[in-house]
Amino acid sequence: MFINHAHSLCGVWALAFPPPSKIKFFTIVRGKAFLRVEGSEKVVSLQAGDVVLLSAPKSFVLGTDLTRQPLDALEVFPIGAPTVVQIGEGDDFFLMGGHVDLDAVSGRILLDSLPSLIRLQAGGREAEKLQWLIGQLVEEFRGHEAGSGFACSGLAQLMFLQILRGYLSRSENSGAGWLRAISDLRIARALALIHDDPAREWHLPDLAKAAGMSRTAFATRFREIAGVTPLAYVTQWRMHLAERALRDGEKTIAMIAQSVGYASEAAFSNAFKRVMGASPTRFRTYQRQELTETRKGEPVGRDYVPLLA
Repeated sequence: MFINHAHSLCGVWALAFPPPSKIKFFTIVRGKAFLRVEGSEKVVSLQAGDVVLLSAPKSFVLGTDLTRQPLDALEVFPIGAPTVVQIGEGDDFFLMGGHVDLDAVSGRILLDSLPSLIRLQAGGREAEKLQWLIGQLVEEFRGHEAGSGFACSGLAQLMFLQILRGYLSRSENSGAGWLRAISDLRIARALALIHDDPAREWHLPDLAKAAGMSRTAFATRFREIAGVTPLAYVTQWRMHLAERALRDGEKTIAMIAQSVGYASEAAFSNAFKRVMGASPTRFRTYQRQELTETRKGEPVGRDYVPLLA
């Protein structure tokens, strides 16, 4: 995660930001503003100490008055502009923002697990740790001391983790799932092994040992937190990787099968169809058809829905 810009503004203003290509992150250090995200009529009121995470590629408007015609943020903050940008002569509003770099594969699952907008309010219980991190981040950002860039990146990563924890701590978000699983230290160790070597023939004792737990305790906790058994998760992860590879279209089905741990193309095809609802060949044909018809501007009819899409 990287903090790559800070904005100091004053007066009445509104800025229109294009859809972010990565997870967008910002915190209000000083002042108040309003936020409206594309596709929603809801206006979110923000104040100092609030932290916002935008995970969907949707444009948004941020400002003190959203009824006025917003300025194009790309013109106000052009690519290559200074890290700190000031608008106007005052300093009644200060914002720090950045983006989250995610792995191309596991990042897709994280994006699918997150709502389009997460807001942690300054006065909320989950924001207490964030306040300290924000203070340290501002100090490092403004200090320009040796290693400040590295320190900012590390603090921002901690903030991202705290945002996820804050989101998960809410009662309505406490169900089992992938996001909760990666937030559990012991289960996350086992997930890391699976992600690093998906083709390996994983067994329950190997994963339980990585988590520092007995087989029974690990299997019970994994299912409780992730919503599936450990070995079922291994299969789901392999199918997710296979889906990505089929979408990319560069490898043969036999090559994909081998890369995700299947000794034969037939065994892989059977597993893929069972999990994804279509054979690898049909899935790849569908993806190519969808891409072609989308480029032509024609509607595309679906006859199945990929479970991990």
